[in-house]
Amino acid sequence: MKARLKKIIGMATLGIALLATTVPTWAGYKFTPEIYIGFNSAPWPSYASGSMVGARYSTDSTQYIGCTSYALSSYSWTACYAMDRAGNYLVCGSSDPRW
Repeated sequence: MKARLKKIIGMATLGIALLATTVPTWAGYKFTPEIYIGFNSAPWPSYASGSMVGARYSTDSTQYIGCTSYALSSYSWTACYAMDRAGNYLVCGSSDPRW
């Protein structure tokens, strides 16, 4: 009888502990923004944001974003490029080795 009562109390305590846990779980969460080309005050684009996953799973086939790097023994160049769903695009680059 004592063993059965201990088991019932233990299971009830476990059940209450599991029900009381309200901490959200974020495992598997993905932040997948689509590509956005921004214009500050100039007629040409001044910045781009987004993600490759957002471009890949967007509803259109226009968006892309990425960077590439070229390195030679005495010179390096990094270029980044993006296009949003409206067809606005931005290309930028630098020879700064910190890129």
